[in-house]
Amino acid sequence: MIAAAAEARAAEELKAADDAEAAAAAREERKKSKATKKVESPEEKQANKDKRLAKLVRPIVVRSMSKYAKSLDHEVYLSLLIFSRRISDHHCS
Repeated sequence: MIAAAAEARAAEELKAADDAEAAAAAREERKKSKATKKVESPEEKQANKDKRLAKLVRPIVVRSMSKYAKSLDHEVYLSLLIFSRRISDHHCS
């Protein structure tokens, strides 16, 4: 009985050691994947920055324009909304 308990404990220790090795290997793999970051050109960086900025600005423009949706003709409202998007695109780039 004592031998069976010792074997079980040894098996648990082996399993724990294997799990620790697997976790260490996974950490190393994540480090390698982070290290191989894509290098962007300045134009790509600026394009990504503009894209993120437009993503932030557009909902604000739509929300602020929504206040006037009821008081304006639908066509006028849409033309103003499109115009404001063009302006935000122009200022973002």
